[in-house]
Amino acid sequence: MVIRAHILGYLARKQYRKVLCGVVTIQKNYRAFLARKKFLHLKKAAIVFQKQLRGQLARRVYRQLLAEKRELEEKKRREEEKKREEEERERERAQREADLLRAH
Repeated sequence: MVIRAHILGYLARKQYRKVLCGVVTIQKNYRAFLARKKFLHLKKAAIVFQKQLRGQLARRVYRQLLAEKRELEEKKRREEEKKREEEERERERAQREADLLRAH
């Protein structure tokens, strides 16, 4: 009876250690799964944040370039208007001189 009790105790302890080892392995794997899931979620969030920031910067640069282009076009248009006005004044002056020469 005593030997049998020791053997049963030994087998019970051995079985308990086996179950305990299995439980620890399951807990370890589950914690690793949760940690990886959290990491991937944070990684995806960081990528979305970076994407939004890069898009915002690109749109800002685009608006600046567009404004510069509009300013250059406006400046060019004003210069062309000035040039046309000067040419028109020159033609009018030449016309007046021609009229004066014909009148004399």
